[in-house]
Amino acid sequence: MKYIKPEFLKKSFNCPYCGNLAQQEWLDILSLGKIQMVKEYLLGGKPRRKYKPVYISHDIEHVIKFSICQNCKEAAVWYGGELIYPLIPTHSLPEPHKDLPDELREDYEEARRVFIESPRSAAALLRLIVEKLVELSGGKGKNLTERIHHLFKEKRLPKDIARALHIVRLIGNNAVHPGSLDVNDNVNIVLKLFTVVNIIAEYLLEKGNSTIEELYESLPDDKKKLIDKDLET
Repeated sequence: MKYIKPEFLKKSFNCPYCGNLAQQEWLDILSLGKIQMVKEYLLGGKPRRKYKPVYISHDIEHVIKFSICQNCKEAAVWYGGELIYPLIPTHSLPEPHKDLPDELREDYEEARRVFIESPRSAAALLRLIVEKLVELSGGKGKNLTERIHHLFKEKRLPKDIARALHIVRLIGNNAVHPGSLDVNDNVNIVLKLFTVVNIIAEYLLEKGNSTIEELYESLPDDKKKLIDKDLET
């Protein structure tokens, strides 16, 4: 599914609340009542009552607007053409694994923050986390591919974990150097990477984990062949 970034006055985009591609209804803020609605949304609550329209100066027209998602019915707030609420997507992005080192946790949280604006940046950050995890685990080699291979051949990784590492590596690489897999056109793949990185971090994966298998099968054939080749050599 193609990811469409939220943009001012755009008729449809991926909602910053539910994450789905949906039609948007745009509302002008032309009354004191609707301004109160903005305040309630910024405080984290939904309006509890309807407000009687009290029209004020047209100086405020088109400065503050709501975009109402037609899927989840939540309202995003825009000021001066910029999205100001929610600042962070509220659809389900997994929390970082509880044992993730502080430095890697910062990278993970940054990936969560930038995901809605740039799935490519999030994928690149998640790849960086994997690279650091492999280094901390004693992987040796000139590059990430060789380090994963070293840990696998030393039987310090099950095959599924090695495959997961290669998945994150390849998707992260494509985020920086687009190839047959365009991350911005496959935003759901990046969403799944957050879970995969957590699985890798704890090293307690059951063989044949469905999340990794599903993500592996969603890759282009040339990428799957590269992963399988790395695991066989």
